[in-house]
Amino acid sequence: FNENRAVWQHLMGDDVWRIDYQMAPDADPAEVSRESVVRERLARQFGADCEVEIVWVGPYAYRSECIDRMRDGPVFFMGDAAKVVSPFGARGGNTGIADADNLAWKLAAVLRQEAPASLLESYHEERHEAARENVRVTARTARFLRPADGAERVLRSAAIALARQHPFARQLINTGRMAIANPYTASSACAANGGRPVQNVALAWADGSAGTLNDLLAWSGSRLLLLAFGPLGAPALARLRSLSRQAPVLCVQVVERDGSAQATEHVQDAACRLRAACHLPSIAGGWALLRQDSYLAAAGDFIDGALVQAVATALGLNRATHAEVTA
Repeated sequence: FNENRAVWQHLMGDDVWRIDYQMAPDADPAEVSRESVVRERLARQFGADCEVEIVWVGPYAYRSECIDRMRDGPVFFMGDAAKVVSPFGARGGNTGIADADNLAWKLAAVLRQEAPASLLESYHEERHEAARENVRVTARTARFLRPADGAERVLRSAAIALARQHPFARQLINTGRMAIANPYTASSACAANGGRPVQNVALAWADGSAGTLNDLLAWSGSRLLLLAFGPLGAPALARLRSLSRQAPVLCVQVVERDGSAQATEHVQDAACRLRAACHLPSIAGGWALLRQDSYLAAAGDFIDGALVQAVATALGLNRATHAEVTA
C-alpha cells in the first residue's frame, strides 16, 4: 500500500495515531500532502470503509548534520543547534538533554571557582563525540530505509527476505537504534577507565530506608561523588576526610553484603548493584568517582594518590593554564 516503502505508526495522546509514510525520492511535497491524496493512501492501508479524521499533514525530510565545534569562546552549542539527526531512536531530544546535563555541572563548578575555565573544553570533547556517533547511527538507519541502488538495496532486500524465516537476520532490520548514553573515549576530564554512563540502581540508606543512586547524587549536591566500596581502615578514612575538606567531593562508603560501616556517611548495597553500575570488578574493595551527570570519571583499587589525581582530572585541573591556577 506504500509502494514497498517504509511506514511508521505511533499511538499518541487522545487516541491520535501518527503515521509516517516514506515517499518516493522525486515526490512533490505539496502533492502528496493534499487531503485527497492522503485519504487515498489511508484507504489502501486500512480499507475504504475505515472512517478517518485527519488532524494534521506535514512533509519533512531527513537531515544529518553536525557542527565542527560545540564551543566557540563563550558560546556553547547543544541539541539541534549542534547536530541534526534523522528521527530514529529518540536520539534528538534525548541527546540534547545530555548536552545540557554535561555542560551544567561544569559551568557551575567554574562559576563557584572549584574548577578552572579549561574544564569547559571537555564539553566539546565529550559531546561532539556523542553527536558524531548519533549522526552516524541515524544516517545508517535512513540509508537502510531508503537505500541507494546497488549494494545498499541488495543488502536491505536480502535482510528483509531472510528475516521472515531466520531469527538471526532480524537484528539486521534497521528501523532505528534506540538512544543510549554515549561513552566518552577521548575526554581530558576522564581517566582511561572512566567516561562511561552509570545506571541508576537501588540502594539502602544507613537507616535501611530505600534509595537510589540518583538520590545519592542529589545528596552530593554540586560535588563529585566518591563511592568507596567495602571495609575501610583508619588510614583510608583519614585520607577520605582530608580529600573531602580540600576538594568538592562527597565521600560515601558502600557497605556490601553483610559488611559493617566504618564511615559516618555510608549506604548499604547487599546486592552489589552499585558496584556493577560503576563498572567495577566483583572483587571486594575499590572506589568509583562519579560526576553530577551520572558518568564515571574514574575508578581505582586503593585510596591513594591515584584517587587525588582522578579528582584533579575530573575538575580539569590537569589541563589548567598557569594563569588560571594562579588567578
